[in-house]
Amino acid sequence: MPLPVIIISGDSVICSGESATLTASGANSYLWNNGSSGQSIVVTPLATSVYTVHAANSLGTCFGSQSVTVSVIDCTTETGLTEWYANGGLAIYPNPTSGKLIIETKKDIRISLHDGLGRAVLEETLEKGDHTLDLSGYSSGIYLLKTNYNGVIKITKLVKKD
Repeated sequence: MPLPVIIISGDSVICSGESATLTASGANSYLWNNGSSGQSIVVTPLATSVYTVHAANSLGTCFGSQSVTVSVIDCTTETGLTEWYANGGLAIYPNPTSGKLIIETKKDIRISLHDGLGRAVLEETLEKGDHTLDLSGYSSGIYLLKTNYNGVIKITKLVKKD
């Protein structure tokens, strides 16, 4: 009987303080290096960590294993945010914009757009995915786009031009 082919899915890059759900597939029983025996585990590592699952087929006679590294980054620094964005966290473009602003996010986020006086002129919660905000009705000028993802706040200067 062939060895089980184990696949682990889940977030491999998270911000400090966040959790990741890791799910193994390809076998009938699982044992993780943290002692869990379920198919899925929720981890909240304090630092970059390796998680290994050992798995067996239905007869318990063939075993396989697979590992995944969950990288923990500091999303409160520019370097950490750049790494988080590079790993698919969030993209905002074009900037400057003449009207249509695209926001791509791999997580649910809360956004607010603030005018030059600091007043919130738009507030929305966006589910993960691609979104288009129509800013054509807003005056030209500089705005601040505040994104909040699980308490990690990033402020982006946004230029609106006609």
